[in-house]
Amino acid sequence: MIKNIFKSVIGIIKTKPTLLWGLTLLYVVIGTVITTLGVNVPIITIPVLGVLEVGMAHILLTAYNGGTVKTEQLFEGFKKDRVLKIAGGMSWEYLWEIIWLFVPVMNIIKSYEYRFTKYILLENEDVSALDALKVSMKQTYGYKGLMFLADVIICLAVIVEMLVFTALMFIPYIGILFGVISFFVQLGVILLLPMVLGLVEAAFYQESKNGTKNVDVNHTPVAIDEPDWECAECHTINAGGTKYCRACGKEKE
Repeated sequence: MIKNIFKSVIGIIKTKPTLLWGLTLLYVVIGTVITTLGVNVPIITIPVLGVLEVGMAHILLTAYNGGTVKTEQLFEGFKKDRVLKIAGGMSWEYLWEIIWLFVPVMNIIKSYEYRFTKYILLENEDVSALDALKVSMKQTYGYKGLMFLADVIICLAVIVEMLVFTALMFIPYIGILFGVISFFVQLGVILLLPMVLGLVEAAFYQESKNGTKNVDVNHTPVAIDEPDWECAECHTINAGGTKYCRACGKEKE
């Protein structure tokens, strides 16, 4: 499953790298500014960051499902009819993550159990802010280990890449050349890593919702600008190019 998810994510990045990278960078910059300016008022800063995180999740999930990605999706959670619920749900998740920091090992397990909270708040209007965390814990069952392994593989790949370039820098005469190349490679990794990790997380959420661990390598449609479609089961409107209903999980007919 992990191998196929990686292939799908690479395919998505190849399809629209500039747009996704730009929006990810925008998200990081806005989050950094909010954190810096609101460091003394965490009661406001934390909920705002949570709402922004849900917006970024919306972008990455849409991209994974082959939908049309738009800048305004980053601010989806700030709509007046949704902002209080999303801010409350994300703040509740952050609170529990802080609590579990005092329990080694369990804090890692719980962090993976809570991973789908933002997607559930985004897609399920009938789930309350507090219940979203419980739904995430149920939906991540059977996927926590796979998500952890995927993160480990990505981290190891980055470490190996850094070690290789570090070793090449010690080659006489041409080591300085590899040093320059290494600088730009590391910069690229830093800029791309949040996007890659986010897409992998979105992929696990979508596949867990579909109820399968056999991911289609060709998950991302070639035609990403297909018209939206209505689910025959629950009549939910879904983004063009997606294969499954975002509400009930029924496959597109």
